[in-house]
Amino acid sequence: MKAFFDYLKGLAVKMVINQLKENTDKFAKMIADKADIPLLGEKAEKELAEKLIGFVVELLENLNEK
Repeated sequence: MKAFFDYLKGLAVKMVINQLKENTDKFAKMIADKADIPLLGEKAEKELAEKLIGFVVELLENLNEK
């Protein structure tokens, strides 16, 4: 039973990773619209959000390997 739940967890994590990769632009725009960083313009906020999403994807991939 544990193996089944581990499989489902791995599948769910892969789905989240794929969604983040496929919709990075959309999610980065959403984050940039919500986060108002005083010293950054809209474009820089979006670039920062894209890097943050990339970091989250990499983190999830590394955690999913273990």
